[in-house]
Amino acid sequence: MSQHSMSLRMAGLSALSSLLPSFTDQGLRTLKRAAGQGLLVRGVWSSGPHSGCPLSCADGVVGATRASRFWLHAPERNRFIQAWDAGVLSGADMAAMVEIEQERREQRAVAPARHRFGRFLPRRPAPRPAQAR
Repeated sequence: MSQHSMSLRMAGLSALSSLLPSFTDQGLRTLKRAAGQGLLVRGVWSSGPHSGCPLSCADGVVGATRASRFWLHAPERNRFIQAWDAGVLSGADMAAMVEIEQERREQRAVAPARHRFGRFLPRRPAPRPAQAR
């Protein structure tokens, strides 16, 4: 792999890792399944009812999500699409990145809540039962 291809690949993987947190849980599962079944296409956003760009899986259906969904992340979207369309990323790369994101979500779900400065938030006291008058 050439130096240009390697840097394009790394930029694409970095961009994908910053885009995957915006995917729904179903979108992650759909992307992983589509990558394994060869439903991801290059050069077009969506090419039929059951195939499309990896980012088109974001809401859980291959080819259903519009590119405008990522307007806040346009630079990342563009870097990823450039790497994907150039062929330096594979379906296996997509599946591996999805697994990393799913593990990150699982860890976040079981981790205790933290204050924005890194301190643990105190537990809220249980509500007192109403007393009869």
